[in-house]
Amino acid sequence: MPKRALPRIVIAFFIAIGSLLTSQATAAELENLKALAAKNVAITAMVVDISRGRIIGELNPDKHLIPASVSKLLIDAASLDRYGPHHRFETAFLSNGATDDGELQGDLIFRGGGDPGLTTKGLWELITRLQQNGIEEIQGNLIVDASLFGKIPCFAKDRCDALKASSNGYSSPLSSAGINHGAVEIRVKSGHRNGEASRLALMPPSLDIPMTGEIETTTRKKRPLYGVRRTTKDGEDQLHAYGQVPSNGGPYHIYRAVSDPAMHTGRVIAALLADAGIELEGTVQVSYTPVQGKLRELADYHGEEMGQILRSMMLYSNNYMADLLTLHQAHKGDPRPVTLPDAGERLENFVRDVQADAPAWLKTSANAPGLVLHSGSGLTTGNRVAARELVATLVHMNNRHDLFPSFLGSLSVPRHAPSRMLSRAGNRDWMNKIAVKTGYLSKPVSVLSLTGYIRLKDGSWGAFAAITNGTKSRRSVSARLAMQAIREDLEEIMANY
Repeated sequence: MPKRALPRIVIAFFIAIGSLLTSQATAAELENLKALAAKNVAITAMVVDISRGRIIGELNPDKHLIPASVSKLLIDAASLDRYGPHHRFETAFLSNGATDDGELQGDLIFRGGGDPGLTTKGLWELITRLQQNGIEEIQGNLIVDASLFGKIPCFAKDRCDALKASSNGYSSPLSSAGINHGAVEIRVKSGHRNGEASRLALMPPSLDIPMTGEIETTTRKKRPLYGVRRTTKDGEDQLHAYGQVPSNGGPYHIYRAVSDPAMHTGRVIAALLADAGIELEGTVQVSYTPVQGKLRELADYHGEEMGQILRSMMLYSNNYMADLLTLHQAHKGDPRPVTLPDAGERLENFVRDVQADAPAWLKTSANAPGLVLHSGSGLTTGNRVAARELVATLVHMNNRHDLFPSFLGSLSVPRHAPSRMLSRAGNRDWMNKIAVKTGYLSKPVSVLSLTGYIRLKDGSWGAFAAITNGTKSRRSVSARLAMQAIREDLEEIMANY
């Protein structure tokens, strides 16, 4: 045998052994999801090794399914791509009148900047600056300028229903001039004795929304079972409280979507002005077109940085924040109303561009149309996303070294996640070596989805996406069962790679 042939044979031998070991390691990839798919569950899934540029496992990766809240991963990436992690939205008080000896001789105009994270705290800062400017009385009206997006038509069924009534805080209608995520907060503190009515307080306490009913105080041994329903009649919101809480319990916090977030903002501002000792002579009004005339700025407020907004949005899966950010994707600076489907089309274009720029090993050879994004929140059940599109977005953001730290920081690690579904089971790798976004829906079919990053054995990055949907023959699939299949498959991959 020639001397030079031996090294080649040895090399070929080790390559063959390596290939054999790799095939043995990957033979069982995604077996739990495959078993679930065999039981009439629709699944799209993909796991990749970013560092080595390879697909570890896949199951119908180009099948488009209802993604639920993992849609937020896409608006998270698109918002960072457009604005960067340190962008702040601006909100301001303007006026068309002069100030004379503490009197504002004109209207106070609140110009909404579409800040998804604006809360009562930001309003207090604006009003404090009014006080610092010496304003003690407003002779005109308080005008809430919601012209940035115009009057936004409802699109998702839950938001359309919330125009009349709501028993939740996640379906708030949208406005560029909304605060507190379009919801009103009710605080509940139990009485000291059995049978007493609990103490209910709106936030701020001076806010005037009629409330009927009561939440009864019961013995300490009973579980808290309570609620507040908001209804709207002739444009006026009303609240009805019911249920029970144990004695010495609370405070409990209830959030309910309001019917008109811009008008609600105006009423909260009016209440805070009164608390600050600033008298408002006129009424609260809302304008969906820019207020005309020569305006001067009285006070401004720059909200939280985009990175923090996205962290809050993802951590609490906030639909209001996600869809305001989606509307920003389509805003062109003109006075025409912006619709969520229009904005969703811009988000679709972002995802398609990311897919088009994906590395060759991640591209699909098949023409797989079907991406639909009517919103960035996932509240709209018409959304359709495939695992490959989610993974391509994850790989794209991993390669954006300027944006990746903020993007990764917006995802949840199971050990520290508020969701019990993530933190109640799993081995050490699952608890510490993944960063994810979850999604869940119960209608029109059950949906459980999970996407994010994993750390492989050598510390390199992997990315994955898995969406499970109920089908016509099996409309409801246990979220626990679907999560278990995803978790066990990822745990096996992290052990093998």
